[in-house]
Amino acid sequence: MIRFSVVQMTSTNDVSENFNIIKTLLTNQKMDVLVLPEMCLSIGAKYKSPVQMEFDQVLIELSQLAIENNALLIAGTVKQPQTNSDKGQPNCYVFDQLGQIVTCYQKIHLFDAVVNDTQGAYRESDQYDPGSLPCVFDFMFNNKVIKMGLAVCYDLRFSLLFHELKKQGAQLIVVPAAFVYKTGDAHWEVLLRARAIEFGVYILACNQTGWHDETRHTFGHSMLINPWGEVVNTLGEEVGLLNCDIEENDIIHSKELLPSFNHVVKFD
Repeated sequence: MIRFSVVQMTSTNDVSENFNIIKTLLTNQKMDVLVLPEMCLSIGAKYKSPVQMEFDQVLIELSQLAIENNALLIAGTVKQPQTNSDKGQPNCYVFDQLGQIVTCYQKIHLFDAVVNDTQGAYRESDQYDPGSLPCVFDFMFNNKVIKMGLAVCYDLRFSLLFHELKKQGAQLIVVPAAFVYKTGDAHWEVLLRARAIEFGVYILACNQTGWHDETRHTFGHSMLINPWGEVVNTLGEEVGLLNCDIEENDIIHSKELLPSFNHVVKFD
């Protein structure tokens, strides 16, 4: 049995404070896989405030978090500076139980959209450069290999990415997010369930929640969905920890439930 723990939080622009919130939520908890939301360490209108922690130190702190919890850590996204660009990279780092970096996924689809909410418009491309490579990695548990895929927030709307993750063998796809309230209320659950059904995989979604500043409001409702499209476990809009237990064999053999992916027809 694999225990997945998902941190649902209301991040601010204070990196140290966000680390403290995460650690408080994890007090006296035990898990095998720990998931943080997108922009877990900095979010909000004051995002461009002076740097509170050097990026190298951020990686050290995340590595230590994995070690302290003896868990695989999927660290949402952090903004990684670039030497040749004013923009950062929206990177999702994965650390093993020893604090070593296993892989890093750079978010492919950036959220540039006009939304009828209190903020009105979002332009992630003003802050970030997109990635281009899907990410599937191996997680070893009880001498069995679990194939995990990664997608971040706005990626959820692009089924071709999930098709590629499935093609590369993903059996469970983790989706860290900061899905805004307006679109989340309308589309969050239905998109997550659709992806699980389309590709016969478990979907574990970790979202931000609440008001991060005067204009940015996220939806919460982190959840686990099985390959049949059923919501197995979920939070509401509260800050908290979602614990989900899954038998490793259920993940490995999920493709046998309804192998529709094997029947895909390619069109020119």
